[in-house]
Amino acid sequence: MNYVRWKEKRRHRRVTVDAAPPLSVEHLANCHVVQDRYVLLDSLPKQAVVAEVGVLFGDFSEEILRRTDPSDLHLIDIEDRWGDRFEGEADRVHTHRGSSTQILANFPDGYFDWIYIDADHRYESVRADAEIAKHKIKPEGLLVFNDYMTYNPICDVSYGVARAVNELCREDHWRLNYMALESVGFFDVVISRIGPVSDAVPH
Repeated sequence: MNYVRWKEKRRHRRVTVDAAPPLSVEHLANCHVVQDRYVLLDSLPKQAVVAEVGVLFGDFSEEILRRTDPSDLHLIDIEDRWGDRFEGEADRVHTHRGSSTQILANFPDGYFDWIYIDADHRYESVRADAEIAKHKIKPEGLLVFNDYMTYNPICDVSYGVARAVNELCREDHWRLNYMALESVGFFDVVISRIGPVSDAVPH
């Protein structure tokens, strides 16, 4: 499909993009850029208590296990599509099937070291996940968001991840620690609270 046809198709679909509000210098001052989300995992805390929200078939879950060696990994998804993939890791991999917001709400506040959010990418869903997840991590904990963008050019749909993340940074005083690049623009970002407990960039 050439550009003219693509543009005409998009015009008729009337895709509404969830524009992300701009960030300031304080939100970006200590942001590190890495090659991709796999290298990003190498920079996240090891032997940590982790949740992955949105699992699909568990491919990235395996990378989390291999690269960060978590003490506990909680896999959260609306349905179980990974089957018996993690039976050999039953001592530290815990699976939860259902609504991400409802499942996260059942954990104590300050329980996780970091949470990876990769569920429904619509703005309202990402914002709802973020609002609960921010209470479930430790004061120095991290939130990691997949597909930090406003528009998916492959599926021709609006994504609300960038808007939700930027609003959280602006309204609740968070900042970007890392941005992981991706060839089509499906970036990942890591954010932490602004303040003494988050001054150190995790390694």
